[in-house]
Amino acid sequence: MQEVKPPEKPLSERVRDLAAVLFDLTVEEISGESQSHRVCHPRMAAMSTLYSLGWSLVDIGVFFGGRDHVTVSNARDRVPVLCAQDEVFAGRVQTLRSAFALPPLVIPKTSQTSVKTPI
Repeated sequence: MQEVKPPEKPLSERVRDLAAVLFDLTVEEISGESQSHRVCHPRMAAMSTLYSLGWSLVDIGVFFGGRDHVTVSNARDRVPVLCAQDEVFAGRVQTLRSAFALPPLVIPKTSQTSVKTPI
């Protein structure tokens, strides 16, 4: 008798779900509307990871509740800066990336690096 395996979750769900676990959030929290750093920074990490896996900014935004592609672009650009400022965050981001066979994120040398955010 052949073993029947359940279908594998789509890549986007696997990235989101692992990010939620790594940052001690629920899937509902990481996918939700909260803008608290506790939630939005892990969401940015998941968005950045999906971008590194070849997803478009638009598709990532749609997956995360219809967010604008500019929001995803900002997340992609902010994650390395956040990693430079927070070693724990950086470690979790690297764990997330390595789970999907991505190379380590290039982290700026200085924590003084800033990202322009739209007003």
